[in-house]
Amino acid sequence: MIVQPVIRRSFCEDFRRECSRQHDGRLGLCSSAAANENWPVSFGTSRYLSPLAFMVTRSIFALFFLGTLVADLAFSGYGWFFFIYLTKWSFILQTAYMVLAAFVSYRCWRMLSSEQGMAAGSSELQRLPKYVQLMYWLWVITMPMAVVVCFAFWTLLDPIWDLDPKIVITYFAFVEHFLNMVFYFVEFGLNRNPFHFKHAAVVYGYAIAYALWSLLHFVLRIGVPNGCTTYEDTRDCPIYGVLDWHHPVKAACVALFLAVFATLVAFILWCITRNRSYSDPTIRDFRKPADLFTVNLSTTF
Repeated sequence: MIVQPVIRRSFCEDFRRECSRQHDGRLGLCSSAAANENWPVSFGTSRYLSPLAFMVTRSIFALFFLGTLVADLAFSGYGWFFFIYLTKWSFILQTAYMVLAAFVSYRCWRMLSSEQGMAAGSSELQRLPKYVQLMYWLWVITMPMAVVVCFAFWTLLDPIWDLDPKIVITYFAFVEHFLNMVFYFVEFGLNRNPFHFKHAAVVYGYAIAYALWSLLHFVLRIGVPNGCTTYEDTRDCPIYGVLDWHHPVKAACVALFLAVFATLVAFILWCITRNRSYSDPTIRDFRKPADLFTVNLSTTF
């Protein structure tokens, strides 16, 4: 079957559509839409790997993240202080995403192999499965945060151009501040996940939640497990030296800077996702649903 060519819209038109509430043939990530029948291709397949190979790849990623998280919890020696750090918050969510992505890939592989849900062109409105919705929201949060955490650590906490000899880069620190980002970029390159700039507002919610937690940490004088050189009483030590609420103006400026940087990262991710939607013949965001599975069956099996 001959597939109609995709008409490439202008950047401004796509950005206007991005901010619109109209789906125009796209998946309804938070609502019902006819195109939602195509979710197995969007969330569970890769342009470069077969569904089975992609499921195996995601499963390996999930095992790596889960094993690292469990080992870090067991051997870090932080106790409950483990949960005060933004890095740990983010890595827990990243692990949850990887595990859920592997599960979604498995479900998609089974569905596509058995030709379930392939009635292309259906006009019936459907909602995405709850686990797919959760996977999407985790993706929207964790992909930008993987970049932000890496950037913040190697520029603000331990600048790569002036490394602090007192900071020991352990295996866990290396994984959670750099290698995880590498895994995420590989995942980003392989998957067909949608990424909508307007939904990146949840990153702000995540950031605000952590900022409020760091402020509460300061007010309650919780401190950090290993103390700090700035204050004699460990209860006065901030979670991160650059986010020290003893100096509220400086802390607020750092938080604002990271918020702006996260916005830039989210915008770039949306731009890349937009461009690949035109180059990938099976991606769903800018295609009509009737074309989708016909192309997918000829390119991935």
